[in-house]
Amino acid sequence: MTNVKRASTIRNAIGFFLFFFNFLISPAFGQTKADSITVTAPKFLIRNQKGQILLVFDTNRQSWEVPGTQYAGPITFQNLADSIAKEFGVKYKNFKLAGLFTYHYPNRYRPIVRPYFSMTFTGFADGKDFRKTSRVQWFEPEKIEQVVFYPGSVMIVKKIVSEPKTVWAGAFEEYGYTNPMVDPKLVKFRIVEPLYKLK
Repeated sequence: MTNVKRASTIRNAIGFFLFFFNFLISPAFGQTKADSITVTAPKFLIRNQKGQILLVFDTNRQSWEVPGTQYAGPITFQNLADSIAKEFGVKYKNFKLAGLFTYHYPNRYRPIVRPYFSMTFTGFADGKDFRKTSRVQWFEPEKIEQVVFYPGSVMIVKKIVSEPKTVWAGAFEEYGYTNPMVDPKLVKFRIVEPLYKLK
């Protein structure tokens, strides 16, 4: 075999190997789009000096819930807390992590990561009580179960309120929501990982 033919054979073998690796072997070890994207949706538990909790009314589901948002873009959790405070016209202090939870769903590869942050209400930004809207209200902690139709959220809020110095973690399977939430009993709920202390 001449040097030219030998070089050509080697090039062909290398080309075949690269094709084989890139299209057949590499995907088995690399991340796919499903692997690499997870939704982070923090919640903000704001309490006033009376110990009451700020809840926001979801007009689609017709249910009260702990205010939250979805993490997107080059921002920080502090930025998101500031945005929530600005939206409701409140000032706050003592911003800290209260818990880190994951929500799992049947037939869905990715869970939702849901950090809970606690904040202490210090006053209204413009002196107006929630900008005169009924969409945001204070609730006593013992009333949460009556107005919030999300079992995981109720469990988390109760635990944070009862032991506020602890950072909690846990995992749930929760689905079956309707718009509106005409029957809270339709929500399917299962504890995947019981609540435990991170700190």
